[in-house]
Amino acid sequence: MLTSNAVKIGEVIYASCGFLYRNPSELVRAARGLVGRRLSVPLAGLRWLAEHATPRNIFPFGLRIDVAPPFIRLGAELNAMGTPIKASFSFGIERVAIAADSVQVSVRLADIDLALAGHSVSPLAVLIKSGVLDLSRPGDLVHHLPARPQLIVDACEDRIVFDLLKIPGVSRNPTARITASLLSSLIHIESITADDHHLHVVLASPEDGGG
Repeated sequence: MLTSNAVKIGEVIYASCGFLYRNPSELVRAARGLVGRRLSVPLAGLRWLAEHATPRNIFPFGLRIDVAPPFIRLGAELNAMGTPIKASFSFGIERVAIAADSVQVSVRLADIDLALAGHSVSPLAVLIKSGVLDLSRPGDLVHHLPARPQLIVDACEDRIVFDLLKIPGVSRNPTARITASLLSSLIHIESITADDHHLHVVLASPEDGGG
């Protein structure tokens, strides 16, 4: 497992370096942004990562990244519970709260679209075909799941709150908790938005209201 994770991290780093090598101006932009506590991540870079470092066992037909400012839009074909699905949705990150024992990310979802990518008679396929799923309030659907994943700590209407430290494996990793503890005392993420070309992460120190 450790070797597998190391390989995946290495692939992401390699893909990131490849993008930056081809787009050196993004390093200059990032350095300028950090002076004003604003980190701008090029969407072209995220698309590069999606193409070169996305696990094919999860997204065998690729992950598509687009924008619907201030939201980001993702699309992919995947296999969910034995059901081939074409899925797309827009999401915005409203809040990131880093503490010593949690890393909570509050996400808003919109414009969710699910369609079958092939023949299936699974319960999920029947639900999609019937059209009875109310995808306008995904938080309510997640809230009533009979076996909700532990990393989802709250869900209501169009919002879902994840605690990244409760991801299986991460929750038992002392390094992850030490890192979260250090970050909680150093930075606070004020907002994350997107325009046509960049994802903007606005940072503030705890003294500015993050603690």
